[in-house]
Amino acid sequence: MADGTGLAGRIDGYLKKYGSPMTGLGSTYVAAGRKYGVDPRLPVAISIAESSGGKHILGSFNAWGWGPGIPFASWQEGISTVTRGIKTGYYSEGRRTPAQISTKWAPASDGNNPSHWSETVGQIMRELGASPVSSAALAVASPASAATLTVPKTATAQLPVAQLQAVLGQVADLSTPSTAGVRGAIFQNLGEIAQYGHSTGSGLGNLLVGTTQDRQTDEINRQRMLDLLDAMPSITASATPATTPTTAAATTDTTTSKPSPASLYNTAVGQPIPKSLLTSIGGEHPTANLPGYPAHDYFAPSGSVAVSPIAGTVIRLSGRSPADPPTSQHGAFGLSLYIKGDDGRTYYMTHMGSRDVGKGSHVELGQPVGTVGDFARYGTPSHIHLGISG
Repeated sequence: MADGTGLAGRIDGYLKKYGSPMTGLGSTYVAAGRKYGVDPRLPVAISIAESSGGKHILGSFNAWGWGPGIPFASWQEGISTVTRGIKTGYYSEGRRTPAQISTKWAPASDGNNPSHWSETVGQIMRELGASPVSSAALAVASPASAATLTVPKTATAQLPVAQLQAVLGQVADLSTPSTAGVRGAIFQNLGEIAQYGHSTGSGLGNLLVGTTQDRQTDEINRQRMLDLLDAMPSITASATPATTPTTAAATTDTTTSKPSPASLYNTAVGQPIPKSLLTSIGGEHPTANLPGYPAHDYFAPSGSVAVSPIAGTVIRLSGRSPADPPTSQHGAFGLSLYIKGDDGRTYYMTHMGSRDVGKGSHVELGQPVGTVGDFARYGTPSHIHLGISG
C-alpha cells in the first residue's frame, strides 16, 4: 500500500485533471481518512461523480451532494464532515463498496441509477489505485496501524503485547477470502431487476466484475499479510517477564491498557503537530492573543492533523475559516481554540482550517482537535501557531 504522502499526491493530480477547486487538498483527504478509518479515495471519487470535483455544486463547498446540498464553511470542513459521515452512516452499516453505498447514496427511488453511480465511483477509485470492493482493506493506515505496518526488518521494535496481538489479528483477517465483490454484484442485480427488469447479459457481467474484484482483493491482502509476517521477526513484545506470585495479594490484572493519543500520534506536551508531520518550527515570538507570552509556529502541510498539546479542557473558540475572505488585516488568522491545561496554563492554537472539538470538551495530550489551515492564498506557509500563558 502506498504511503499517505504518495496517495495525497495522486489525489491532487487527479483533482487537477478535472480542474477541481479542491486541488491541493489531497493531504486533507488523507488526514480525514486516517482519522475516521475511511479510504480517502472514496469521498474523492464521490465528489467527481457528483459535481466534477466541486465545479458544479448546490451548497457552498459541498462537492458530494451531502445533505443534499447543505453548505460548508470551507472545503476542509466539507471533506472532514463527509468522511466522518461515510464512517458513521455507511461503514457502520456494512456498506463499504460503491455498489453497497449506491442504493442509499443514490437510490433508484429518487430517480437515480445506482448501477451507473457505483460503476463511476468504482472506476475512479481504481484509477486512484484502490480496489473499491474492499475499501476497508485499502484504507490509509491509522496512526496505530501505521506503526505496525512500517516496522523495518533490521530494527528492534518494542511493541506492547496488545499491538503484537493486533498484528496477528490483521494477519488472520487478511487470510479470509473476499466475497464482498460477489455479494455486491448480487445486490446490484436484484436492484436492476426491480427497476429495469431482468437482463441476463448485465447480470452475468456484474457477477464477472465482482469475481474479478474479489480476486484482486485477495491478491492485495495476500501481499499485505506477507509484509506483516515478514516484519514479525523484528518485533519484540515489551511485556514484563512472567513471575510466579507468592501470595494471592501479588496477583494483578495484566490487561494491557489502551495506548494514549500521545503515543499513537508521537507527540509531547507543547507540541500541536505530530512529529511525523512537522516540516519545521519557527522561532519564539509574542502572540497577539496572549501578549508577552512566548509562542512558536509549527509548520506542516495544510490539512495535516492538529493535536492537543496538553491534557485539559477547551475553554474558548474563536476565529474564522481561512477559506473565507478576511474582514481586516487580521482576518487571516484562521480558526482558534484555547485549552486550559491540567498544568494550570492556557494553550492557544490558531491558523487552523477546521476544529473537531467544542467548548467544554475534555481533551487528552495528543488527541486530534482539528487540521492545519491552508494559507497559500495569503503567501504564508501553513502552520499552527501555539502560545502558552502561565
